[in-house]
Amino acid sequence: MSRLFPALAALALLATPAVAQETGGVQTHGSGGIASQIANRQPLPAFPAGGPGCALADTQVATQTTTAFGAGSQVIQHRSASPSTPAGCHPLVGIGIGAGVALALGQNSTAAQSIDVTAAHGSLANVLFGRSVGQAVGKNSTVIQQVGVH
Repeated sequence: MSRLFPALAALALLATPAVAQETGGVQTHGSGGIASQIANRQPLPAFPAGGPGCALADTQVATQTTTAFGAGSQVIQHRSASPSTPAGCHPLVGIGIGAGVALALGQNSTAAQSIDVTAAHGSLANVLFGRSVGQAVGKNSTVIQQVGVH
């Protein structure tokens, strides 16, 4: 009997989330509830992004790998991306991603990179992400990085 009670208590605790999920939901309060608001909403226009031929999202991605292998070598690179939306079009979502890897592997080497991403301004949301990884392995080597996403 002493082992039966803890087993039943554990079973009751495990079943609690399932019971809560089955009995949960949105409660409506009269005619002004959420369900009636959803049922009575206006349909979206046929072209919510500005007209036919306009994209719903605009994504700009710039990636780059810069590597200086030889002793005393210098590598300098620049990469950029800008929005490509036609005049009069405004995307619902603007996405900008910039990522770079710079490696200075040789002795006295320099690896420099610059990444610049300009994303379209979305009407509903903007997602901006920038990341860089740099490693100077050679003796007296240097890595310089700049990633701008705006």
